[in-house]
Formats: sequence, structure tokens, C-alpha cells
Amino acid sequence: MCPSRAAPPTQLFLSKTKLGSRLLFCEKTYQNFNTDEELKKLGREMVQKCNGLPLAIIVLGGILSNKKPQEWHGVHDHLWRHLKAGSIEINSLLALSFDSLPHQLKPCFLYLGFFPEDSEIIIEKLIYLWVAEGFISENEDCIMEEVAKDYINELINRSLIQVEKRYWARATTCRVHDLLRDLAIDMAKVFNFLYIYDEIKDSNLSLVVPPYPRQAIYCLTKRFLSHQSNPRSRSLFLFGIEDVEDVGQRLTTMFRTFSYLRVLDICVPIFTEENVILDKEIAKLIHLKYLGWDESRIAASLILNLHRLQTLVIYGGAVARLPTEISRLQELRHLIGGFYGDWRLSIDNLTKLQTLREVCLPMWAQIKTEKLVNLRELWLSGFLHEQAVFCFDSIANLKSLRILVVRLTLDDMYFSSLQPLSHCGHLMDLRLNGKL
Repeated sequence: MCPSRAAPPTQLFLSKTKLGSRLLFCEKTYQNFNTDEELKKLGREMVQKCNGLPLAIIVLGGILSNKKPQEWHGVHDHLWRHLKAGSIEINSLLALSFDSLPHQLKPCFLYLGFFPEDSEIIIEKLIYLWVAEGFISENEDCIMEEVAKDYINELINRSLIQVEKRYWARATTCRVHDLLRDLAIDMAKVFNFLYIYDEIKDSNLSLVVPPYPRQAIYCLTKRFLSHQSNPRSRSLFLFGIEDVEDVGQRLTTMFRTFSYLRVLDICVPIFTEENVILDKEIAKLIHLKYLGWDESRIAASLILNLHRLQTLVIYGGAVARLPTEISRLQELRHLIGGFYGDWRLSIDNLTKLQTLREVCLPMWAQIKTEKLVNLRELWLSGFLHEQAVFCFDSIANLKSLRILVVRLTLDDMYFSSLQPLSHCGHLMDLRLNGKL
């Protein structure tokens, strides 16, 4: 896991002075605080009770930035009822920030508790998971992924998540402050939302798994595999695995109880002789909408019945080979892995596909693009054996394309005219690695 990142030095410095605290507060509350004398007085009083703690000031600003001016008094009165030793109690403030969330954002925030402490969370993955979980409703104006991006921005504006990395202006990864993650986990228990099994942190954990719909296993142990069973689970995350004898067979037994899973994310490689049997058990999870799998060999039997699958992510960076049966997954929206070789990628008829990453050039040359009407992100790389020029003609059909990345890996290859890309009216991000 990546180490946690401290608050920016400017924030730490600003918080040490009254002026600095107010500047930090003003960053979050925007114009309201600067234009109304009564709000200034209320704001100064509340900031003073934060005792210069950056997290408290930022979260308080996030709460108030989403309140109408007449609602500031209510926040002020609530905090004054929960003062501790004359200061705002940080846990009370964080709880208020959760209570202030619109109902549709609450499960999205609770979901952040899934990820191990100090994790750098890929925002794109978070969006795909929210969609698979059913947290996002599609509307006439926006696809679900765009609505989810708005939710991400709302959580950022409320200082409940902090942007870790950006590509140009677009946030790509984020982190959750330890105290906010603790809040997400505590509230998730209240709502029976998720269960975290972390035997390394707490060796006395009960092996009686609560009937929560979501489970995160930070380290899969023999002790856990010997007892666990929760047929009500809808989501299962596996972040680590102990050196367990017969792990494939044990996992196979475990999956037999998870017939209603919608999300399965296995972030670690599982190399066992029982993988074929394991494939067959995963293939029975017909309700899956998200499958993250650290395995380059995707058997036809694995995906044959996964007709509801929306996202398939193949981890590990290994070359992945998909069977022709991938064409049956008509609900597939995101296909992510490393797809190279002399086989055909049968995705021509996947009209809902939005993301395709990453495909070798010879494979792409065999794909008919006319029906890929919703493809928004495309990554290509490699070289063409009998052709020194890469042409963009097939990409001109992709009217919904937003992001295009093409990497030519031979020095004597070059790009043809970019003119066909003029038909991609929504293209915002173009990255070409090669000669023009």
C-alpha cells in the first residue's frame, strides 16, 4: 500500500495562526463568508473552536459551503451543543459532515471504508464499483459514469476525500483521511453496510461473519477459510492472501456459498492447480456485474454465463487472452487488461462498451468499429507487421470517443493524417507516442 500523504505544508502552516485558519476556512466556504457580516462572525466563532486543526477546519468549511446562509445558525448551534473542553469535538464534526450528505451520497461515502488504510484509490475503479453496486441512477442527460463523477466531485468539495493525483485537470486517484475512513467504517456497521476482516490488525476477530451484504478481506487466512460462510454477501474484496495450503480448493468451497455476488474483486494472484475448478465456481456467479481478476487466462467457461457483467478488469499486467464468447456479454461497459497476440478480440457487437484498454494494433485492425457507438476511452499499442503507417480511419467511427491513447513501439512506424479524428467531436484527450 502507498504511504499516507500528509496535508500540504501551506495548510499546516496556515492552521497555526488565526489568520491562517480563517484563510483555510474561506477556501471552502467561497463567497458566502466574505460578503455577509453575520456569517463572518459565525464563521470566526466556529473556526476559533477548531483550535487550528486543519482537518476540522476543512471539514467544517465543506459542510457550510453546501448550506444556505440561513442554515449556518443551525450548524453553529449543533456544534455548540457538542463542545468538549471548549473546543469542537472532531468526531462530532465528522459525524455532522456525514449526516449533512444527500441520501444518494451516503452509500458512496460508506464504500470508502472498504479500502485498506492509506490506500491510494483509483477514482475510475471507484466509479465502476458504484455503478455495479447500483448506487448510481442513469438519467436522460448523463450516463451513470458521468453521474458518479459528479458524486466524486461533491465528496471532494465537502473535503471527505482528497485528490492525490491529477492528469491535467482531471482527478485520477484519491485518499481518505484516517479519521474519515474510521467514520465510514463505524457508520457502515450502524447500517449493516460492510464487514472488514483484518486478522493481522486484530487476531481476536470473531469467525462468525455478520450477515452484511459486503465483505472486504485484507488477508485471507486458513483460519478464515475454515469457518467463513455468508450466503447473503453481494460484494467480496480480496486484498491479500496468506500462504494457505489448498487455497484454490478452499476458495472454490467458499464461492459456492456466494451465489448472489454482484461484485468480486480479487486483487492478488492465485496460482493453483485448482484454478480450473475455481473458474467453474466463479462462472456460476450469474449476478456478477464487476469482476476484477488477477489471471491472464480467462476460460470460456468463466464468462459464458456472466450476462450481467458490466466491468471486467484483468490485473497483473500479464498478456490476457479472451475467448470469442466475450461477444455474448452485451452489458459490458468496461474491458481493461493487456490484450496482445494473434487471436481475435470479438467485441464488434458490444454496443454498450465505453472503455477498452489496452489492445495491440494487429488485433485492433481486425475489429469492426461501426457498432462501438458508446466507446469513450481507447488505448492501443504495438506495431503492424506489414505496415509502417498507423491510420485513424477506423477510429473516425467512434463518435463518442473522449480519450485516445496510441503508442507505436517501432521506431520506423509513424502516424498518418489526423484528419479522420475530426469526426470524433467529443475527443478531449489525445496522447500519441510515435512519429507524425
